[in-house]
Amino acid sequence: MNVFRVTNPQAVDLIRDQLLNDDGVSRAQTQMELKAFMESNPADLLFLLATEEENHKVEVRAFVIAWIPMGRDYLFLHQAFVEPKFSEKYPHVSRSLFSRVVAFAEGNGLRSVRAETTRSPEAFMRKYGFETFSTNLEFVLEQETI
Repeated sequence: MNVFRVTNPQAVDLIRDQLLNDDGVSRAQTQMELKAFMESNPADLLFLLATEEENHKVEVRAFVIAWIPMGRDYLFLHQAFVEPKFSEKYPHVSRSLFSRVVAFAEGNGLRSVRAETTRSPEAFMRKYGFETFSTNLEFVLEQETI
């Protein structure tokens, strides 16, 4: 297993199929936005890959994307992904990735790491020590009112 920081925007192509679906935003759009952010603000973006060689080919097994929002004192954890079988084989991979996230935030003099999840936040609180900062709410407009 190798874990490393990526600075080449083309590497986003390697994770395109694992990018989160965001209502109304295609994975291709998210992919373009990440590449543009990497090109315009490379020091403010953390893109980590965990890879493994299989059958003489390097495979991406996990990744983290986080950035420093302009003028903020926190790192926003956009997405973290670990293949389930990979985390079974390397149970420390999630902790290794998160420790690098924390080191990046500390190295940039930031106050905290923030994240949004559609999954249970309690797991993040237990495993990594996150605390509730705020709650996101959504009011979905009916198509007739738009």
